[in-house]
Amino acid sequence: MKRALQKLGINMSLKSMTRVALAVVAVAGCVSFATQAYSTTFDFVYTDAIATASTPGIAVGDTFTANLFLNNGGSTVASQSWTASQTSGFTITAGSYFATYSLVWQSDFSFTTDASGNVSFVRFWGTDYGSHNTDRFGTWNGDTVFGDASFVDSQGLSNTIAAATFNNVGQWTLGAPVATPIPGALLLFGPGLAGFAVVRRRFRK
Repeated sequence: MKRALQKLGINMSLKSMTRVALAVVAVAGCVSFATQAYSTTFDFVYTDAIATASTPGIAVGDTFTANLFLNNGGSTVASQSWTASQTSGFTITAGSYFATYSLVWQSDFSFTTDASGNVSFVRFWGTDYGSHNTDRFGTWNGDTVFGDASFVDSQGLSNTIAAATFNNVGQWTLGAPVATPIPGALLLFGPGLAGFAVVRRRFRK
């Protein structure tokens, strides 16, 4: 390598060549991280109106919104499907009421989009047995939070939405997506940083 460089008129010591090689490795590692694909968490939004209300802060006619967060490892919403294991929970808002839920009902859950990225199929029945739920009044666990057209707060008070079900495809839309680094890309970033650290130490010597 040294002789080949000398033929090109480049005189470098072995130490200098080592520094350059380490720098190249460091840059390559960081560039690989920067150019890695990102997966996307999509926010599926369900909108309806409150039909009956029992929970303080919710009134008949208030807008009901559910935000369901899904990530199947891809970065496009067109012609995709998501299963229960690919959710990261969901939230609901109605009037001044807000609640979060950690697990969807596992045994019958599915979201599918068509080639245009529109929701084409939905199976969503609320929370699963192990879901950890939080609202303005407290926390609780369980699967009895949602019914076909109702939801229950931490005090056991029930409210219903105008539609007969949460599975009306036409009432689900897409909110703003959130890009998430794929774990494999993070593995490439580590060697890049390590290479920079080694180069820095060597240049100091």
